[in-house]
Amino acid sequence: MSMSKEILGTWKIKLECGQTKPGASLASLKIDMRSFCQEFNNKTKTTPGKKVNVKITVAKDRSYQFIIKGVSTSELIKEITGEKKTINSEEIEKIAHQKLTHLNTDDLEKAKSIVIGTARSAGIKVI
Repeated sequence: MSMSKEILGTWKIKLECGQTKPGASLASLKIDMRSFCQEFNNKTKTTPGKKVNVKITVAKDRSYQFIIKGVSTSELIKEITGEKKTINSEEIEKIAHQKLTHLNTDDLEKAKSIVIGTARSAGIKVI
């Protein structure tokens, strides 16, 4: 987005890759939802069904720019744990490596702590 455009706002939402449709989650942005959905789905069609965090910046002229921040930590934990309610240190490290570029740290140990906190808050036992 050009620096000369006045920014209306920035929103962070979760959207489903390759399958996002116009609806309530996008209505508050006041952008062309059909156009946005088509662009987003084209960019994410290789990972359909995964939910990703998206940061959308909207200008006063209703143009927009979005950044796909990746799959949420809680989604990655759900994928790895499945039906079991435990997660081990190797699984935590795997998720921490995946999320490292999207977290507010570049330290792997701190990233692992964030993953552990997310797992515990979801009722997953860390072993």
